[in-house]
Amino acid sequence: MVLAMSASAQQGVSVTTDNTPPDASAIFDVKSTTRGVLVPRMTLVQRNAIATPATGLLIYQTNGTTGFYYYNGTAWTAISAAADNLGNHTATTNLNLGTNSITNTTNITASGTANLGGNAYPTVMGTSGQVLTTNGAGLTSWGSVAGESTTANNGLTVSGVNVALGGDLIGTTNINQDNAEVLRINNNSTVGTVIDLQNTGDFRILDAGVNALQLLDNGTLTVGTTNQFQVNNAGNITRINNLVTSFPTVQGTAGQVLTNDGAGDLSWTTIADEATTANNGLTLAGQNVTLGGDLTATTTITQDNAEVLRINNKGTAGTIIDLQNTGDLRVMDNGTNAFQVLDDGGLSSAQPANCRSTTRAISRALTTSSPTSPMHKGLQVLSSTTTAPATSTGWRLPPLRIPLQPPMV
Repeated sequence: MVLAMSASAQQGVSVTTDNTPPDASAIFDVKSTTRGVLVPRMTLVQRNAIATPATGLLIYQTNGTTGFYYYNGTAWTAISAAADNLGNHTATTNLNLGTNSITNTTNITASGTANLGGNAYPTVMGTSGQVLTTNGAGLTSWGSVAGESTTANNGLTVSGVNVALGGDLIGTTNINQDNAEVLRINNNSTVGTVIDLQNTGDFRILDAGVNALQLLDNGTLTVGTTNQFQVNNAGNITRINNLVTSFPTVQGTAGQVLTNDGAGDLSWTTIADEATTANNGLTLAGQNVTLGGDLTATTTITQDNAEVLRINNKGTAGTIIDLQNTGDLRVMDNGTNAFQVLDDGGLSSAQPANCRSTTRAISRALTTSSPTSPMHKGLQVLSSTTTAPATSTGWRLPPLRIPLQPPMV
C-alpha cells in the first residue's frame, strides 16, 4: 500500500491512502481505515524529564497508571480510557486516586482520610445510632447526641436512639419514692395488667422492709409478717390468726353453723335447739335463756363508779320481794346492816340480838295504833323521828334509833 502525502499552504498537511486533501480545520490530517496514529510512548520518569513541555503535548505512559497524558500548562493530566469528563461533574467509572490525593482547601487522601471544610473526619466506623460530633476545633468523632442513649439494659430496650421500657433485669433494681410522690400505673386499655410469676419467685409488698402481703408462685395469698392469714390458689382460707384452718368446700344449709374439731378443721353442723346449761337464777327454754329460777350459789352483782342498778316498773302490777322463809331483806352500808325488812314483817335499822323483839313490837304498835292515840305519839317520841303519812295499807316505820336495854328480870 502506498501512502500519499500532500501539502497546501492554505489547508495544511494530509497523510492519506486516497490522496484526499486535508480538512480545512486541520493543520495535519491523517486518514486511514486500517491504521492509526502512534504517539510517543514513554515511562513516568521519561515523561517528567521532558523539559518545558508545551501545553497540549500528548504522550502515552507505559508504567504506573498507564494511558494517554497531556500537559495542561501546569501538570500532566491523564485522559481516561473511558473518556471520563469531570469537568461536568459526572464520572462514568469509579475514581481511582492511586497514590494521589484530591487537594485544595479540602483534602481526601489515598488512604481514605478526609478533611473537608477544615474538619478532620474519623478514620473508624461508628456504631449504630451514633452521630458525628465536633470538638469545636475541627476534630470530629462518633458520639451520642445529648439526651439520647446508644445503649440500654436492666429492663430497658434501645432501638436506634429510642429507649423504651421492657427487657431483662440484670441486677437488683430499686425505685425510690420520696415525700408525696406517687407511683401509679394507669391501665386505659381493654386488656389486663399482668404480673407473671414464671419461676419460683414470689410477689411481695413490704412494710418497712417486712413482708406485709405476698402472692406466692403457687398462687397462695398470704398476709402478715409470718403469714397470719392465708388463702390458697383454690380460694380456700387455710390460716387465720396464724392458726392452720381448713374451711368446708361446700355450702352449708340454712341455720347451720361452723364447728371446729379442735385441730382447725371446720365443718357445717346443725345445732340442736337448746343451750348447754342455764342455772343460778336463769331459766332455759329451747335456745332462749330468761331471767328467773332458783339460785344455786351465793350471787353478787357489783356496781362500779357511777353505774346505776335500777328496776323500772311500768306495769300496773306491783314489784314484790316475797320473804317466804326466815330470811330477811337487808340494805347494808359498807358491809354493815343499815336497814332491814324482817321475815315477820318488822323493820329495823340494825339487828342487835338483844333488841330484835322490841323493834318488832314498836313496829307493830305504830302500824296498828291510831295516829292520834297517846301510845302512838309516845312511840314516835321514843323513835326520835316522824312516821310516814297514813296510806290505805297502814303506816310505815322509818329506821329506828332507840337505844334499847336488855329486858328486866
